[in-house]
Amino acid sequence: MKILLRFISSFYMTCVRFYPTRFRLEFEDEMCDVFVAALTEVEGRPFRDLAAFLIREFKDLPKNLVFEYWSHLDEFMWGATSQKIPSNPFNNAGQVNRRHWMNELDRSKALIFPSRQHQILSAIPIFLFGLGISLTSLIQGGPWYSMPTSRLILSITLGLIPMAVIATIGILALIHRIPDWGLTWVGSAFMGLIIFIKTLAEELAEVGKRIISEPVEIGIVMVLFLAGVALLVIVGIRGWQRGGLLSIGFSVTFTLTFFWAVTAAPFYLHALAVWAGPISILLAGMTYIYTNGTQLARFMILVGVGVINYASILLVNSSWHNQFPTMGGAFSVIAFILFMLAFLICGPIMGLITRPIRQILRQA
Repeated sequence: MKILLRFISSFYMTCVRFYPTRFRLEFEDEMCDVFVAALTEVEGRPFRDLAAFLIREFKDLPKNLVFEYWSHLDEFMWGATSQKIPSNPFNNAGQVNRRHWMNELDRSKALIFPSRQHQILSAIPIFLFGLGISLTSLIQGGPWYSMPTSRLILSITLGLIPMAVIATIGILALIHRIPDWGLTWVGSAFMGLIIFIKTLAEELAEVGKRIISEPVEIGIVMVLFLAGVALLVIVGIRGWQRGGLLSIGFSVTFTLTFFWAVTAAPFYLHALAVWAGPISILLAGMTYIYTNGTQLARFMILVGVGVINYASILLVNSSWHNQFPTMGGAFSVIAFILFMLAFLICGPIMGLITRPIRQILRQA
């Protein structure tokens, strides 16, 4: 019997070594001591008691391993701080690490903004994107070839500065593991990158200066798609509220881009594009309310953002269609509205999909 117990102890200690290194440095000794003490208590009892003990201790081991690795990945992405669990000789070894990852799961309940300034910061990229489009349109006011070079350069510069700020802070938010205030920045920057690459490729192709082959372009699109999916999973696992902020960045940036598109040839509808500024102010205000609202208020804000995005796309479509009725087939408004809605709901849906999983794990 003693040989069997020593073998079981050695096997358990081997299993514990599969946990992440940092977790083992903090809990390995405690887990092994608790396990050996509990194993010693069943020594001399009927074999069924030993079997029941082993089933109880090892049945949760695969699940706990998975969630310890997930919590470490989650901490790497979000900068979470785990709380040290005090030693309790009456807890079995499985309870030690179970409480550890339950604390990690519970952190997904609410958005975290250290101050009102961080809430305002969360809404700024929405305003900046629309501001850049409005400034460019106000300064240009007509076809690019009809204005002085200095005026054209000024308009382009004032339009690009907000975009550069969004991209820079979006990257910084990624480096800092996407704090809650950075969700809209990351969403706007990611969508802006996709639009920029797609527009650049199309413009160069039209003038016969394709810099990359079509297969490479498709590969880049696939990589961006997979990166977007990974981003949604990472954010969505922390709750639909955070997924909603990310999706606001996605969908609003996508929608405001239409105001920028109608300033190009052959449309030159700069008076229409100026509306990107006021609309972005409204959407930024709604984003700020989202950061400090109730669950119902956040849901209603998402609906409101969808309605405003929908109306904006219809406004752009009807305006340029009235001016260029013969080009009606070039703009599939229904397809773009569906894309906008998909961008708006993808984050919350990912959060809702993972919500039952988190509830099951809390009850396990």
